[in-house]
Amino acid sequence: MLLGGCDTVSTDPESEVVVEAYLVAGEPLPPVRLTQSVAATERFTPADAAVQSADVAIQRLNTDGSVEATYPYEESDSLSIYQPVDDTPRVVPRTRYRLNVSTSDGATVRAETTVPDTITVLDVANTDVVYQGAEQPQFTIRPAQGTDRPRTYAFAITSQLDFETLSEEALAAELTPFYADAYDPDEDNIAEFERGASPLINEDSFTFNDDGTITLDVPWIGFAFYGANTVTINAPDENYYDLIRTQTAQQGGLAPGEIPNVIDRVEGGTGIFGSLSRTGATITIERPPGF
Repeated sequence: MLLGGCDTVSTDPESEVVVEAYLVAGEPLPPVRLTQSVAATERFTPADAAVQSADVAIQRLNTDGSVEATYPYEESDSLSIYQPVDDTPRVVPRTRYRLNVSTSDGATVRAETTVPDTITVLDVANTDVVYQGAEQPQFTIRPAQGTDRPRTYAFAITSQLDFETLSEEALAAELTPFYADAYDPDEDNIAEFERGASPLINEDSFTFNDDGTITLDVPWIGFAFYGANTVTINAPDENYYDLIRTQTAQQGGLAPGEIPNVIDRVEGGTGIFGSLSRTGATITIERPPGF
């Protein structure tokens, strides 16, 4: 997800700092992207919007809110991107982190996230299936702990086709029917279909098993290509969850005046400082007869 320079919540035309960072349980500290928002009527230029010379750090907090560790960041060679000075620390699940940003013009931005518990995959069924056949890919997992809200997951799906060497025509020939109908070679870049995602999946779509585990079906809509796909199941934190669900609501065709603001929890700015846990497997999608 890239938020770009658009303000996610405010109708105030005054520019503000846009934060984007996602901590992943068990993985290294992520880059932090800082840009300056522009009005919807203005052109967003990355070079002009980049927030430079900022003081950036992420802190790991104790349960009482005190600081256990501070990880300073520095500007990278890429505009608007800050990287951790030490890339060895790993994100600890079920732990709270705080982002602190001080810009050169005196703005202060702050946000916090609690990293979800890790996901334990107990079984992956139907890893080699016919597209939209009787058997659907399924993950059986032990639910992540440490949240009071209803459990929510989302799948991210990435094709393993060789996008570096295969021609656009060869790649297009591997599109599943829904995406083949949507693809326009004159207007679309085939690489935009390489990665897809499911909507948020809540408890209404779970199968609850007697042993306390849950089984989730991988939605067919996430598979843009036949062949091998990396399927990742994600458990988002509160911040990421609220951003996704309110963005989805904005895209639902509501009438003017009914569209809710995107929820963010960034003090002194806007954007997303979120976290998630994830794990995955490889799923191979075969063509139905006649395709």
